[in-house]
Amino acid sequence: MNRPASAGFTLVEVLVALTILAVSLAVLLQVISASLDRARQVRNETLAAGLLQSLLAEQGTTIRLGDREGEAAGALHWRVHAVPYGSAGDQDAWHAKPTLIAVTVTWDDGGLRYTRRLTALRIAGAP
Repeated sequence: MNRPASAGFTLVEVLVALTILAVSLAVLLQVISASLDRARQVRNETLAAGLLQSLLAEQGTTIRLGDREGEAAGALHWRVHAVPYGSAGDQDAWHAKPTLIAVTVTWDDGGLRYTRRLTALRIAGAP
């Protein structure tokens, strides 16, 4: 028996269509959520990398020994640690004064703590 053309959809067909639609929307929302999370992570990584380079460049030729700490962009915590490089005997023998500078940036994201560190050796002329 053939159905008449104006009979419409059966209840089973409507339920199957709604189930397919619901599963498709759930997958789509999960993909969107994951991409937003990844975009936030990339933004934080980019901010941290820029802050690391900025803090290291800020040292310039006038290097302050010791530790400095601070906060940037509301969620990035930074620390600059500068110490003389080499032993006391090495430093007395060298004409230049090398300084080891370590810049660390940490932040929390999604219950995890991330840390990025940049270390450089700067050499300044003897006073």
